[in-house]
Amino acid sequence: MSRTPYILAAAAAAGLLSTFGATARAAAQGPTNETVAAAAGSAMERAEALRAEAAALETRQENWRRIRALHEKAAHVAPEEDLGRIFDLKLAGDIAFYMNDLEAAERLLVRAAATARDLGDVYQAAHLYLDAAIVAGQRGNGEYARELLRRGKCLAQSPLLEPPLCDCLRERVARLEGAIGDG
Repeated sequence: MSRTPYILAAAAAAGLLSTFGATARAAAQGPTNETVAAAAGSAMERAEALRAEAAALETRQENWRRIRALHEKAAHVAPEEDLGRIFDLKLAGDIAFYMNDLEAAERLLVRAAATARDLGDVYQAAHLYLDAAIVAGQRGNGEYARELLRRGKCLAQSPLLEPPLCDCLRERVARLEGAIGDG
C-alpha cells in the first residue's frame, strides 16, 4: 500500500494548522515536525515573494533603495538553510555600495560572507570577505580591512576548494594585500 495518501493528508493537516492555528492541546505539546515544516515552507514562500517583487522592479536608480530593502527583508525572513540568503545579502550590499552607503555595504557584505561560511560555501564566503575588505578600506578602516582580508585569505586555503579556485582566490588576495597594505 502506498504511503502517498498519508503524506498528502499530513501535509494538508499541517497547512490547515498553520492557517487556522493549533489547538490548545497541540500548543501545549509544542511544535510537531509537520508544523515546523509548514512554518519553514511559509518563510521560504515569503522570501521568494520578496525576491520576485524585487526582480519585477526596473533596475533604475530610483528603485535601488526599494530593491535593496526587499532583498534585506528576504534574507531576514528566509529559513537559515536557504542559500538564497547569500545572494540577497550580497545584492543588498552591492546596491548599498553603488548608493555610496559604504557603512551598510560593509555590514551587508560581512553578513553575506558569514552566511556563506555558515552554509558551507567556502568559495563565496572568501570572495565576500574580500569584497567587504575593499569597502572597509574605502571607508578608511584599514585595520578592519586587513582583518577581513585575513578571513578571506584563510578561506582561500581551504582543503574543500579545488586547486583552480584556490589559485583564483590567492591571486585576488595578493592584489588586495598590495592595495590595502600594512596601514
